Amino acid sequence: MRRNRRRRRTTGSAAAFESLTVQDRFVLRFWYRYGVFVPLKGLALRTEEQLKAKVKELGGKAGLKQIFAGDQVDAKMRARRKEINRWKREGYLAAGDANQVDPITREAVEFPIDELAVREGCRYDATRAIFATEWMETHLVLYEGECAGQPFECRDWQDTVSRRLFGWVIWSRKWERWVRRFRSVIVFIAKKNKKSPTLAAWSCYLAMGDGELGQHVYLCAKDGQQARKIAGRHTIEMITRSTQLMPECKINQNEKEITHLPTSSTILPLSSSNERTTKSKEGLNGSYLVDESHVVDWEYIDRIKRMGISRPEPIGGDLSTAGNDPDSYGKSRRDYGLAVNACKEVQDIHTCAAIYEMPQEITAKQFERSPIKYGKMANPAWGHTIDPVEFLADYEASKSSVVELRNFFMYRGNVWQKTASPWLRPDKWDACGQAYRPTDLAGQVCGGGWDLMRSKDMAALGLVFPEDDAADMEARADLPYRSLVWYWMPERAIEEYLGKVPMLRQWAEDGWIRMIPGETINYQTLEEETAAILAQYDCQRFHYDPMFAAASVQQLVETHGFDEERLVEFPQTTKFYSYPIGIFEKLVTDGKMGHNASPVTDWQAGHVCLWERDGKKRLVKPDGESNAWKKIDGMAALVMALDAALRREDVGNVYDQRGLLSV
Repeated sequence: MRRNRRRRRTTGSAAAFESLTVQDRFVLRFWYRYGVFVPLKGLALRTEEQLKAKVKELGGKAGLKQIFAGDQVDAKMRARRKEINRWKREGYLAAGDANQVDPITREAVEFPIDELAVREGCRYDATRAIFATEWMETHLVLYEGECAGQPFECRDWQDTVSRRLFGWVIWSRKWERWVRRFRSVIVFIAKKNKKSPTLAAWSCYLAMGDGELGQHVYLCAKDGQQARKIAGRHTIEMITRSTQLMPECKINQNEKEITHLPTSSTILPLSSSNERTTKSKEGLNGSYLVDESHVVDWEYIDRIKRMGISRPEPIGGDLSTAGNDPDSYGKSRRDYGLAVNACKEVQDIHTCAAIYEMPQEITAKQFERSPIKYGKMANPAWGHTIDPVEFLADYEASKSSVVELRNFFMYRGNVWQKTASPWLRPDKWDACGQAYRPTDLAGQVCGGGWDLMRSKDMAALGLVFPEDDAADMEARADLPYRSLVWYWMPERAIEEYLGKVPMLRQWAEDGWIRMIPGETINYQTLEEETAAILAQYDCQRFHYDPMFAAASVQQLVETHGFDEERLVEFPQTTKFYSYPIGIFEKLVTDGKMGHNASPVTDWQAGHVCLWERDGKKRLVKPDGESNAWKKIDGMAALVMALDAALRREDVGNVYDQRGLLSV
């Protein structure tokens, strides 16, 4: 009879436990495991008094022992017990004196900003940190790759940053309790380091595990696909595979909106691309996490960044890789995060920043000396989701192309690019520099390229000289070359750009730029000087863009006697650019594109960009009106001239045959 009564009591306790929400069950289990209660995290169990009453209802610790009999005590749980027991003895709540800094808080200091935070009353709460990480690991399930179906696990940087983000607290006079220290989080990390599942896990915890009723978490991105199909899908898939959370959630698959019924909290994707809803973003109230901040526009952020200011513990987050726009919102956040941690120019104790990156000025030569060292700097998931063999193979496959190598450093090394799609590696270009003068190449075979733009802008003539000869284009593509570039620029344009490029006037005085008096280029002067330059060399093929140079080319023929058969139109489109761009890249990488270290050409090589799609390429200037001073005329002329040199036919110097005509 006694056994039956005991069985009925145990069954009643189990039923009472199962009637609790998932969140309250976790709060109870956490207390049973570690002997510590985290206030305001439960729904019905928000205070310690409510917890004790529920424990009594469930039969005390003996009843809980029966309920949790199937729990496995592993090494991680034992380590957490040890950590929490020490915190209970030595943590800030045990210190008694609010001015006394406990040793656990001291050990949690990572950056100079933490020292300031401690002086301003911030403390580290190990129970809150472990509560957050264990909640995510208990409730969430991964859905893709080899780990599909396995519980989400906070590893390496996920554990470090999650503990830091959710563990630090500060006393709030307004709310009269300890609240989370951090109101914003900035994470910049290389690709394939579990950024998307981490963003999804944080969003689930904020909406369902943090204890705030009616929370709204917005998954923000530049466009709807990024917000819905990447960030939103990760979150939905984690929840649908969770046997605990899914019964308590309602999912709108069209909008990718998740509603947690017990807390009336929501998770909703939000993109910046929908102009119709732009104004509506101003009234949002909750927390937000931005996926790939490097492509999100400033206007969008200005509308959402103040959401949650009326809440006690809001979070505004940026999780991203590096990008290629130095003026972007993402780059500003990365820079701000570094400044926060350094605590010199910026003293913001409420921003949690974790920046994982290689040195921003790293070269291939430096990387090759210690690839594992630099790889780990940007990839804290090294050895877990980052396979060292695959990482190094990616580098080997990328290093033969200038563009691919820069993409490798951007995506896998978290190195920001200085332009939208930078083309040439500075170290490789510099290595091609040689000491020679234009007169040293007099009479030699070459190909020419003429880049003429608007009359108020810069013009350039490029000549490319093969140092050997070959019968066909394929063989010529592997020859070493030397090059020369001449520049023309109106005096007025030089004055306009001096604020951005103060060296322009000096370059003109030194003869690197031929300054033309007045506001516009005098094309007659340009044509005469070009003809005089071409007369010194055996230019066997000359390329020009008919859009701007047709009239001047006609003058070269009719007035200055240049052989019309050597003139070939070269519209600056992908059809004409793609082939010589690829050869030019390879020659620079191999150290075979010699140049005479013209400071003007070096300057332009540093910011010329590459537009590429489906294997088609063309040179472009950096985007934006603010970049108008970044000229690329000389580099365009050199690529045109290289193509002419590759396709040349040896027909002799026209000026040797008929002389230089004068009028």
